[in-house]
Amino acid sequence: NGSKLRVLNGHSERVTGIEWSPDGTKIATSSLDHTAIIWSAIDGSNLMTLKGHSSYINSIKWSPDGTKLITASLDETAIIWSVTDSIPLFTLRGHALGLWSARWSPDGTKVATASNDKTAALWSAVDGTNIQTITVHTGIVHAVEWSPDGTKLATSSVDGSVIVWSVKTGKKLFTLHENSAVGDIQWSPDGTKLA
Repeated sequence: NGSKLRVLNGHSERVTGIEWSPDGTKIATSSLDHTAIIWSAIDGSNLMTLKGHSSYINSIKWSPDGTKLITASLDETAIIWSVTDSIPLFTLRGHALGLWSARWSPDGTKVATASNDKTAALWSAVDGTNIQTITVHTGIVHAVEWSPDGTKLATSSVDGSVIVWSVKTGKKLFTLHENSAVGDIQWSPDGTKLA
């Protein structure tokens, strides 16, 4: 009926991201206060506060199996967290400027990050190592999105382009040109289209 069910109070600054866990029992939020919080979707209680970033957190995403979270921050790092405790599993370092977003591969074995340094990067979610850095964009890379089958990665930039990459070879498949900066991107469920 559209009535308010819960108010989640705990961040001291603006909330930048919010996402339901895959099983729908938890909600994760990120904030300009440098923290992320895991909430109970049942009663709204704060289950865990994640502290590890030294600047704004711009993005938060659950792993496909719901056992981990990744946060991307303007402190030039992304952190992979276990949701059973508040200790980082891996801190992904390699970007020269702050990060805008981070996304899990569909199988949960890799993550991709987008940065102000005009690059995107692929990382192992198993051991935190850098697999590849993509350096073709001429502007800030705002978003990265995996195709539903995990074989391709799309990157969008303020340079007005969306580039689709082969994850296997690391080569550019094609470029979509726009007239102005591109923010968010999304694959269709069957992987045949991009919005």
